[in-house]
Parts: sequence; structure tokens; C-alpha cells
Amino acid sequence: MKRIFLLLMTVALFSCEDESRIPTPDRVAGAFVYIDKTKPVIDVTQIATSTFEGVLNNPSGNVVKYDLYVRRVSGGIAGDYALLESITSFPYNLSVSAGEVATALGLQLSEILPGDRFDFWAETFDANNVKTTFNELAPNTQGEVGVKQAYKFNTYVSCPFVQADAIGVYEFTEDAFANETDVFEVIAGSSDDKVIMVDPFGHPSAFNIEVVVELGSGIATIERQNAWDPSYYSLPANYGTATIGTNGSASFFFSCTGTINFSVKHDVAIGTYGFKNFKAQKL
Repeated sequence: MKRIFLLLMTVALFSCEDESRIPTPDRVAGAFVYIDKTKPVIDVTQIATSTFEGVLNNPSGNVVKYDLYVRRVSGGIAGDYALLESITSFPYNLSVSAGEVATALGLQLSEILPGDRFDFWAETFDANNVKTTFNELAPNTQGEVGVKQAYKFNTYVSCPFVQADAIGVYEFTEDAFANETDVFEVIAGSSDDKVIMVDPFGHPSAFNIEVVVELGSGIATIERQNAWDPSYYSLPANYGTATIGTNGSASFFFSCTGTINFSVKHDVAIGTYGFKNFKAQKL
């Protein structure tokens, strides 16, 4: 089935009525915390000392408590959430080790495996004890990677990248531009640290995308390259050929679990679609 790309168009509405006569409620800043990730993955080769790190910020200054919960997803099985820590001042330098997660979940460090995912869930409270969670965020705030919301996010325990293990057929688990679940093939690249995603966007011109992966960590990079043709989706010719790239985002390719988790920025000649999630699992 042809994939459908949607354009968001802003329509400006004007009124000549005197706005000073229109009663409007006072604006109240919402409770919100975002995270700037500085170390996006826990290195399995240094499991005892490596940490996931980021800076938590409260731009409105109205959050008095931030409760952070964590769970482990291992072998596709998700455990229960447990409280990891409570934070009461911002900005805050968050640092989470595999050992701290293991302690919160009642596990031994030796039970944490390469490719494990740690899911974080946060709740914030203002001075009136009003709680905000991911569910209360606006859809754009939930889904737009650039917003950096700190209410629902994750990290991984990295595993060394093995090209032979990465090769195979993958199924999308999340693709912000797709209107259906689809599959694509991953083949070997020109060196041990490279693989090729064969036309993952299902385009008849078969745009293949090269991925470079750090052998020791599974951190992945897509240098900006052609990805799809807007004209195929009945978009104007001046859009040009669309390109994608990770642009330094936190992206991973874990061959030990067959997991792809990219954040890619889609650009066309006249602008950008911004960062979108691109997640897939090996079949």
C-alpha cells in the first residue's frame, strides 16, 4: 500500500475586532520538565561504572518534585516499574547506572544483559500538588523528539555490534511516516561497521540507506542521504528529493537483540519535517 505523508499547514486567522475588549484568561505556565541527554546508552563492556546521563530542566520553575520510575525490558518481557529517585531542584544532572536500576528492581547486576532496555516514567508535582504525567502532555509534546520531554523515555544496555547478526529481515515497530506496518531487509555494508537498509520507506526507486555503527557500543549514525521522493506521494516538484540523517541524535542498532532505534530528521528542499522515530525489530 502506498504510504501517505501528511503536511501540517498553518492557517492564520485575523480579526479586526478590538482584542482589548475580549476577555481572556490569564496564562498559567504548565508544569514541564525536559531532558538534554549527554550519555544516551550504558556501555555493557563497562557495566559496573558506565551510566546513562542527562540534564533535567524545568523552564517554568514551577515543579517542586520529579519522581522517576524505571522498569527493565529483557528478551521482550517488561517488568514492573519501581521508584528510582525523587528530585526537588533543577537543573539536575541525572546519572543512572545499571547497578542503581538493578537495586531499584531487586535484581543483581549480573542479571542485567546486553540489549536490555530501561524504560523511565516520571511524574511531576507543582506547589499545589497537581500531578503531571506523560498522559497529560499534548500530542505534539509527546511525539516530537525535539521537545525532549522527560516523562517517558528510555536507555539501553549496549552490546558490541556484529554485522553478521544484524543482517536479516526487519519489521517496523514504529515509523512516524508509515500508514501501515511494513518490513524491509538489512544487508552487509562495505565494512564490518556498516549495514544497508534496503528501501525501508517502500519507494519504487529503491532508496537504500547506509548505517554506520560503533562496533563496541551499537550507537548508530546515518549521514544525510536520499531516502524518498515526495513526488511519488503527489507532493509538489519543488520539494525535491527527501533526505534523512540522524544529525547527532541518540540512535542505536543492537545486533544482539535485532533492535533498531533511530531518531531521524527528514529534510526536503523547502524545509524539514523534523526528527521522527524509526524503530524496527528483526523477524
